[in-house]
Amino acid sequence: MDRKDRKKFVCRGSYTLEAACISGVWMLTVFAVLLLLTGTIKRGVYTAKAYEAAVAGSTEAVRRQGDGLETARERLAGENGNYSVNGSKREITVNYEEYVKYPFAGLQWHIQGNAKSKVIRPVSFIGKVRSVRKWKEELMD
Repeated sequence: MDRKDRKKFVCRGSYTLEAACISGVWMLTVFAVLLLLTGTIKRGVYTAKAYEAAVAGSTEAVRRQGDGLETARERLAGENGNYSVNGSKREITVNYEEYVKYPFAGLQWHIQGNAKSKVIRPVSFIGKVRSVRKWKEELMD
């Protein structure tokens, strides 16, 4: 090709071809972000429900007639997800486990976690602190 012919030869790109190559990556990114947000929001909702039930159970366990485990189970009775309530008179634990299914290639996100709430009896704790403080003052005198 001569020098004169090179000036006449013009390379023309096609924006349609470039857009077709980039649009697949762009769509993958958009849908990946949407699915990540969906899973993250579901995890937050399940965690909030678990903590709410654990705190309600530990609050009920402070009462002498109250049963904290039963209260936590009642709180989660109509909720979606696989919740299990365990505990004792000192602590209530709520575990959850869920599989979030996505409509693409059979993808699943396994979400699991737990929430713990200790049963705190502030009146008896304050009484113990006061008795120790009184005992300490008697020793110092």
